[in-house]
Amino acid sequence: GGSGRGELKLMVLRQTSRTARLLLVLSCWICQLRPAGSVIDIYLEQRLTRAVGSKIAGEFVECSASVAVCNIHWLARKIATIAEEILEDFDEYRYGRPFKPDDCTELISTITTDVAALRGLCAATGNWSGQCTRVQNSLVERLADQTWELGVACRIIDPGPSKQLLPTCDDLAIAAVSGQDTLTTCHNFNRSECVQNFCNIYGQFHWRLRPRNLEEDPPAGVDPLFGDEFYLPGCPLMAEHSFDSEQCYLREDVNAFCDCICEAMPSVQFQNGWDCPVMIDQYLMFGRLGVEAIDLHRDCEPELCSMLARQAGREQCANLNLPKMQDCTAMSLDQVETTCPWLTDSGEDGVLECLDGHRCRLDEEGWACCESHLGRGRCPRDMPVMCDTLCSGITEFCCETKGRCTPRTCPTVLLPEVQYLPITTTMTSTFPPPGSGKDFEEEGWSFRVQQGSWVWLLLVIPTLLLVAILFLVIRIKNAPQPVPEPATKLEEEGDKLGGFHRVRPKPGQFDALRKRPVVSIEVGNLPEQRPLGLELLETKVVRVHSLGEKWGFEVGDVIVEIGGVPVDTFEDLWARIQVERDRPPTKFLVERLGADGVDRDELEVANGGASAGGKRARSKRRGASKIAPSEAADEAAGGKGEEHSFSASAKKWAGGSPMGSTAALPSAMVGWETWATPPRKVDVEGIIVDPLSVASPTAAAAGGGGSSSPSGSVPPSPTQRRKVKESETGSRADLTTTRFMRAYPETAKSKLLRTMTKKRDPADNDVRWVRDAWGRHVLRVG
Repeated sequence: GGSGRGELKLMVLRQTSRTARLLLVLSCWICQLRPAGSVIDIYLEQRLTRAVGSKIAGEFVECSASVAVCNIHWLARKIATIAEEILEDFDEYRYGRPFKPDDCTELISTITTDVAALRGLCAATGNWSGQCTRVQNSLVERLADQTWELGVACRIIDPGPSKQLLPTCDDLAIAAVSGQDTLTTCHNFNRSECVQNFCNIYGQFHWRLRPRNLEEDPPAGVDPLFGDEFYLPGCPLMAEHSFDSEQCYLREDVNAFCDCICEAMPSVQFQNGWDCPVMIDQYLMFGRLGVEAIDLHRDCEPELCSMLARQAGREQCANLNLPKMQDCTAMSLDQVETTCPWLTDSGEDGVLECLDGHRCRLDEEGWACCESHLGRGRCPRDMPVMCDTLCSGITEFCCETKGRCTPRTCPTVLLPEVQYLPITTTMTSTFPPPGSGKDFEEEGWSFRVQQGSWVWLLLVIPTLLLVAILFLVIRIKNAPQPVPEPATKLEEEGDKLGGFHRVRPKPGQFDALRKRPVVSIEVGNLPEQRPLGLELLETKVVRVHSLGEKWGFEVGDVIVEIGGVPVDTFEDLWARIQVERDRPPTKFLVERLGADGVDRDELEVANGGASAGGKRARSKRRGASKIAPSEAADEAAGGKGEEHSFSASAKKWAGGSPMGSTAALPSAMVGWETWATPPRKVDVEGIIVDPLSVASPTAAAAGGGGSSSPSGSVPPSPTQRRKVKESETGSRADLTTTRFMRAYPETAKSKLLRTMTKKRDPADNDVRWVRDAWGRHVLRVG
């Protein structure tokens, strides 16, 4: 009965297995038949490279290209997706928490089961190539590969029903060196990143060597897969070195790696086909600490000793006790089980232990018993200190009691146990717990004061401060006093009237005042009469009329540029207006000083000297208006305007020269209101007053009050005749109170004459067609 029930159960299990396999094949039939164009692209190839390595990723690409229907693309995408999810968990939580076995179980099942099922399905239709068989074999080998960190970790999380997939301690060590930045690649880090990196590696290694840490708590009543005291095979000695995340930054070996060894590892070379850089990396990281099967090959020992001897003379390696070449060779690192065994005694009186493990009694074999056993390893318990001096040979170091000699030291990077820097060090840590997912934040320094030192500080610090204050006082007192520069300087100059002195300001004295706002004004046209509607003193606007307001001028503006050409004087301004009149619109660049930029004297000149606004000034303005009619009278006369001339007094003061056309007069002449407008061709007591052919240039350029008289010849009144006679015979003092004299003092006489020397009658001017700068035909007069 019992055997029959057993056979029945076996038959049921077999049938269930066949049914499950058939369902798997049928459910995946559609997804595994590759649609057209579903080859593995470069993006999926990169994902596979990160998951299983570049070799297998390349084989997947070849397999996908060699079959027509079999959907290798589906298998590759599934493996890459599962691996990415597992790696993301590992990167976020290096240690300190268990992991769900589902992802690892699915990854192992895909590699071992799904690949075989896909092969059977595709082979039945003739769509399975030799390249695809190579992919299947490589995946199975990869799962057992020691260098595949993902596979090693998943084999700890899901070791299989009978734990047949569980890795050993050396598998975990080799995977850590192959999958992370250890000694062969740490030269790319700065010091803080380097220390944090090694602390993360050691923290993760200690967490994984105890499989119970990675296992989730089982349901109630179910025993866990691993016990609390179970460690990976080959890890008992490593497990004795407890890991403290808060003190990791003080580990001597970690600091020695970052300060000295990382920069020297790239110089290590392959020897006789052995990958010495990786083997030395594994040995220094884990082999020296007791991980079984991590040994140093004899062909790589010279490379390690040579590297340590080169670094021994470097300043940053001075405190690491690195051996010279001969001392390192005497340690026989490729043959001993434990590095630096002389740090402890043999445990027996009179018994000497050799480097290869042989033990001999001194009373029977003598002190030379270890010469044929690689040299002395441990001294007897009654003479426990191995000295740093040789008694004979190159490996026979002397043994003495404590205090009789200098003990033989062990290089920090070869210590078989974890040691920490003294806790009194001034270095402090701001490392987050390794594996917490946080990066290194900063590294600072603290200052520790020895007990009782505060008394000296109270005396020294005030004394130093007093000395510093006295030094500053003496230095300031004896410092040379700077000689102040004069605010102004006096220069001697001369002209045709004699010599004079010019007072110039200090360079840079008025730089702040020169920082004036610059405004651009566009003038639509420049008519012959009053083109701007302004009254000017040189290039400064002292009064604005309606036309000037239209264009945007304001009192206090200084015209500095017309049509892109700088102007400094009124002559430059007037000449530029004549050029720009035929090519509107014209761009004016002004410095805007505002009304405060016009001082009192300038306003008096603009207002005819009537700054106080009294009756006398008003009567003078009214008198001027009578001589020079207003713009309204000009418009009432048909808008043509009479021709103007100066009064006889102005002529006489100017030297008796006949007045030319007003088109040649500067438009900035303040006091133009005193100009007379006598009738055309009238003989007043033998004096011929010649009419002027065009309107006043002051009105043309300034537009402020220019006027003309009605057309036609009108006889002068007696009053006018008297004024003309008086002006002819009068002295220069008669004009001292006129606006004309105030605007043009005697020193400007020659300047006025040059301005007024133009042809009297416009009819005498030449008229011809010329080309301007733009190639246009224009009419030029004169």
